[in-house]
Amino acid sequence: MDLFSHPSGSWKALLLTASFLTIWSQLGDTRLTIYSSTPIATVGQDVLLSVHGIRNKSQLFSWFEGLKQQNLILSYNVSSKSKKTGPGYTKREEIYPNASLLIRKVKVTDTRNYTFQELRSNLLIATASKQIQVYKMVSKPVITANTTSVTEARDSVVFECFTKDVDITILWYLNNQPLPLSKRLSLSMNNKTLTLRQTRRKDSGLYQCEVWNQISAQSSDHITLTVNYGPEQVKITQDPGSDEVHSIQVSANSTLTLSCKANSYPPAQYDWLFNNSVLLRNKDKLTLQGSSLVPGHYTCTAWNSLLKQGLSSVVYIETLMKPSVTLLSGLSFSLLIVIILVGIFVGMALLCVVAYFLRKKAQRYSQEAGGGPSQKEKKLPSVRYCDFATYENGQQLQHQASYEQMVIPTQDVDPYYTFPNLIEDPYQKLTFTTMDIYEQIGPKEAT
Repeated sequence: MDLFSHPSGSWKALLLTASFLTIWSQLGDTRLTIYSSTPIATVGQDVLLSVHGIRNKSQLFSWFEGLKQQNLILSYNVSSKSKKTGPGYTKREEIYPNASLLIRKVKVTDTRNYTFQELRSNLLIATASKQIQVYKMVSKPVITANTTSVTEARDSVVFECFTKDVDITILWYLNNQPLPLSKRLSLSMNNKTLTLRQTRRKDSGLYQCEVWNQISAQSSDHITLTVNYGPEQVKITQDPGSDEVHSIQVSANSTLTLSCKANSYPPAQYDWLFNNSVLLRNKDKLTLQGSSLVPGHYTCTAWNSLLKQGLSSVVYIETLMKPSVTLLSGLSFSLLIVIILVGIFVGMALLCVVAYFLRKKAQRYSQEAGGGPSQKEKKLPSVRYCDFATYENGQQLQHQASYEQMVIPTQDVDPYYTFPNLIEDPYQKLTFTTMDIYEQIGPKEAT
């Protein structure tokens, strides 16, 4: 009896077929269960389908493709232990006496429902079905972009993810993190195309796409997107420090260092100007000291060479004269003490000299104011003794004038009347002429 065809015109056969269908629908889901060796199969893997709930008295086991018993794969006759193949057989299937079905090296095309049918000795039929999902290991996708360098708020960029795999899911990543949703972001229906409109600087970074299915995942290489902007927010600071300055007061001949920063990509180039004249190029720091520290307006210009645009900031520097006391600031403390002490001693000496002369002058004026003798009544200093020496015949004769004869008025007689010749010239000196007495003595006459 052929279980896959029905004899036409036979009432008994039609009745039997109806009974089979009724019993199949009643027993198929409650008596038999199919288990798979793997819930999700990978291409190239072997899959074993085993059946639980088979009766001891079975006559025939059959496996079909799909839910309907149209494409027979294999059948096994229990009594004769013989096998029969059907149109669904691909030479990779094997049926065992315990009703299990082995499918070797499954393919993606093997993804379907598999139905098992048991013909029992009482001619009742029991069935059960099991779906097998076969996945292929996904291959590495390729990412592309219409451009990798854009200008902020002006340009857009389109990324594409190329893959030959089917039944996959595509995800997008930025800097190894899931790409955040944005109103400026749009994806195609299959997620293969990503579009970013009016790019922002936060969109810069490493982009990649990932494809995956139930059994595998693969990521593309990174592609770098650069968003160019600036310069903006040019800021001048005084070292050390981070606060922006617009005017600075410094002491003359001191040292001043200025720093210039700006938000820009690519990084800005910095030029320094003094009163609109170029002072220094391609330096973010400016150091002024000594004669170069001149009051005026100092300008820092930040320039984006790629976007051909720049921005400036200005600071006014005012120099202050140092107090005279600060001239000693460079001297050591010990030297300063020495200078102070020397100054004190010199000052005291000068005070002593001035005091001496003032005292002498005060004494002279006090005598005149006290009614002393007049100018003509002033006495000269007295000479108490005056010795005269004369020589006679070679022998010195000593004569000493008496005190009364030799006293010279010193207080009551005006010097003018006493020694008129001496007073005429105050610088005249009194000279004494020594006469040799032997020159006047002639030779003694001979007796």
